[in-house]
Amino acid sequence: MKHLDAFVWKRRNVLAGLPLAAALASTWHEVEADVVLWPLAVTLVGLGIAIRTWASRHCWYAQRRPHSLATTGPYSFVRHPLYIGNLLILAGATVASEVVWLLPLAIGWAFFVYARVICHEERQLAARYGEAWLRYRNQVLAWRPRHRLAARQSRQVAERADHLLAACMRQGLNFLILVPFVIKELNVFGLWHR
Repeated sequence: MKHLDAFVWKRRNVLAGLPLAAALASTWHEVEADVVLWPLAVTLVGLGIAIRTWASRHCWYAQRRPHSLATTGPYSFVRHPLYIGNLLILAGATVASEVVWLLPLAIGWAFFVYARVICHEERQLAARYGEAWLRYRNQVLAWRPRHRLAARQSRQVAERADHLLAACMRQGLNFLILVPFVIKELNVFGLWHR
């Protein structure tokens, strides 16, 4: 399983996004409810970007600074906030495709991919940080916050605003994931027959 996890880790975002190719190519059973779907899509992508921005401010690896175990900010609530942000972005792009029936499949597939990635990353974290990692792993769940921990940590969420605009701009590029679906919706190239 280690080799599979390493393979998936190297290609994690491409693999997680594979259902988006199907959503982009398909017009089968599209839901034509633009007034609902597009605001929902933008909200999901925006929420995913916000979570990723917050997480990137607390992950030294993402900032290419000397590495330490990320345990502050969103990492004090869940161990993998970046992947939660990715799931929301993928959900938003799938909603924007109007092929809404694909949403559970797309999220289920991405969750499976990221679960394999997490197995790989957590083996590396255990090897690198040892006892500190084990303590952190025992206190913070991978995907959802523990209620009592979340309540205590939510009082400590006041953060420094240094470089937040730059982080928002970098993460804001994730909105580009909606561009192919705007092109599809407008049928700019006449590729989609309705």
